[in-house]
Amino acid sequence: MSSATPRRTSRGPSGAWARLKPVPVDNLESMGLPSKGDKRLLDPKTQENYYGKIVERYMKFCASSGGGDKLEEQFASLSLGQTDGAEASKKSPKTTTDPNASADASKDPERELAILIGAMRKLREAIVACGRVDDFSVQVYIFCIRASILMKHPESYHPALLHLLRTIHPLRPLAHPELHEFTGYLVLDLACRQHDLARAYAVRRAYAVRERRVDAVLHALAHDNYHLFWEVKRNLDGYKARIVEEADDEMRILTLKCLGRTYFSVERTFLTRVTGLKWEELKMRYDIGWELDGERVIIRKPKSR
Repeated sequence: MSSATPRRTSRGPSGAWARLKPVPVDNLESMGLPSKGDKRLLDPKTQENYYGKIVERYMKFCASSGGGDKLEEQFASLSLGQTDGAEASKKSPKTTTDPNASADASKDPERELAILIGAMRKLREAIVACGRVDDFSVQVYIFCIRASILMKHPESYHPALLHLLRTIHPLRPLAHPELHEFTGYLVLDLACRQHDLARAYAVRRAYAVRERRVDAVLHALAHDNYHLFWEVKRNLDGYKARIVEEADDEMRILTLKCLGRTYFSVERTFLTRVTGLKWEELKMRYDIGWELDGERVIIRKPKSR
C-alpha cells in the first residue's frame, strides 16, 4: 500500500497575511521637501498639479469648519503658531487618504492645517529652487501668504512676504493693489509681532505705503494710544486683524495700567470695549485684583482721611 504524496499548490499565504492592504498615503504628504533631496516638485507641471490639490484641501477644510465666525474660531483655537508645518504633520500617527480629507479635517483640524502648512512650504521651496518667476509663482505666494496669516503662522507668511516683495516683484511687478496689500502686511508684522517700529516705518516709506488704517495702527503703537488701537482694530479686514492680534497682549496690559492709575471705577461695558475681552476672561487671564459691583468694575477705593 503506497502512501499518498501531498499535492503542491501555487496558493499564496493565507490567513492574516492575505488580508494585508497597502497603507494609504496622503497626496500632500507623499511629496518631500526639495531641500531634503526630493526633486519631483521641481517640475513646473507637477508644481501646478500640487498647488491645485492644496487649494482643494484648503477649501474643503474651510467648508467643513462652517465658514465665517466658526472658521475664525477654528483658526484661533489652533496652536500652530510656534510649530513648523512639516514637523507638526508627523506628530499624529494617523494616515489619511485624499478622498477622505474633508471628513478627517472635521475630526482633527489641527493635523489638517499642519499638513497644509507643510505642503505650502514644499511648494514654495520648489519655486525658489528652480528660480521660477511668473504669474503662477505670484498666485502661489499670494495664496500661501493669505492662508498662513489666517492660520497665524508667521514662520510661513513672513519669509513668503519677503520673497514676494524682494525677489518676485522686481522681476514680475505686482499690480498696485497687490503691492499695497502685501507691503501693508509686512509693515504690520514688523510693528505688531516683531515690535520693530523703526523698520516698520522704513518699509512703509520704501514702498510708499499709504493706508489710513495701517498708519493709525503705527501711530497707536508709537504713542501708546490704546483707545485708537482698539478702535482701528475693530475696522480692519480679516488678514490685517490677524497680524495686529500679535500686539493685543501688550496693548491690553498698557490699557489696564492706564485705567488703574486713572480711574476708581469704570463701567463693565467700557472695560470690555477698551480691552477686547469680557470681564470674566480678563480677570482670569491677567489675574487683576479688581472687583465687580453690579455693572461697574471697582478698580480702587478712595483712601479714607
